[in-house]
Amino acid sequence: MDRVLLLEASATRRRAVKTLLTARGFEISEVTDYEQALRLLRRLGDTASGFRGLLVGWPEPADPHADELFALLRRDDYEHFAVLLLADSNDEAAVNWMMKRPSTALLLWSDYSECADALSKLLAPPTPTQPDLDTGGQSHLRVLFVDDSATVRIAFRRLLMKHGYLVETAENVEDGWSKAISQPFDIAIVDYFMPGDA
Repeated sequence: MDRVLLLEASATRRRAVKTLLTARGFEISEVTDYEQALRLLRRLGDTASGFRGLLVGWPEPADPHADELFALLRRDDYEHFAVLLLADSNDEAAVNWMMKRPSTALLLWSDYSECADALSKLLAPPTPTQPDLDTGGQSHLRVLFVDDSATVRIAFRRLLMKHGYLVETAENVEDGWSKAISQPFDIAIVDYFMPGDA
């Protein structure tokens, strides 16, 4: 049985999530604010806590304890910790934080009924399929990914590299063109709706 810490201020939301997760076999411990969660995780440490993951409601207003908690979770000794963020919208700060941390996912509260599946995937990620590899252990394909959104570039670079591709990114058409003429690529993926000349 996986032990998970649930951090959410709303009693209604906590009850709904806890009901779903306990029905799927998770053991849930609840806290109502970021300061409590921070104290608990610091006191117990990453190995002694017994928690395998954290479900956390993304803070709408800035909360200094939330900032401390999210900084703690970015540390190497908490990297193994699965974190499922629950947010009311695709908040840019939440998306950016999620993209920079392994074992992390974002789920909208409107889709909270999927939290058990999302958490299960984070706790037991599927084994990636192996691409055709050459003798050096690298993919034959070199990819140039051009997009003006830093979030999209990070997400797709991470996804492609996970599957063994060699990936170079560019933030605009000019940067992409410069990289394309300076080194060989097998394929270029370019955002069609980017500002600038195509």
